[in-house]
Amino acid sequence: MSTTTSSASRDGSLLDQIQREALDLSVPLSGVLLKCVALSGRAGSHKLREWAEAELNGYADEEDVPTYRVIGAAVWVDFTNRMGANRLAQQMSKDMLPRQVQEIYPPEVRLTDPVHELEEYAKHEDTLHLTRDNSETAVQFLTQAWQLVDKISEDQVVRGIYWKV
Repeated sequence: MSTTTSSASRDGSLLDQIQREALDLSVPLSGVLLKCVALSGRAGSHKLREWAEAELNGYADEEDVPTYRVIGAAVWVDFTNRMGANRLAQQMSKDMLPRQVQEIYPPEVRLTDPVHELEEYAKHEDTLHLTRDNSETAVQFLTQAWQLVDKISEDQVVRGIYWKV
């Protein structure tokens, strides 16, 4: 048997494993992706390696996130009094948010996290609250903007803004 046949046979076996495990919901996707990285090395596929590694490690840039990782999500705002009591969570339509906040919190979320983190979220949470790093700035802006136009009273503040998925 030649080396080429042996290599093709191993690749076929690895490909069979990937196909089988990708359809088995009890197998963590992160393990399947590691096998994709191995297969990419054997097959010499730079694109497969890039994709599998991005799925494993997460996407650094939201613009690089594939469309299957973009999901529709409702934007929610938490209101409280100045003491932090009487929390009220309210879903916001796009029209209810100032343009600057709509740009930060569009009605869709780009899931940049590594697959293993997404798997952990799915195991332990029914609903996720996802936020931006600069959410505190958006919270302060909303409080000031809405108090200025009397959408909320001087005694109310915005305590949080997030997507609910």
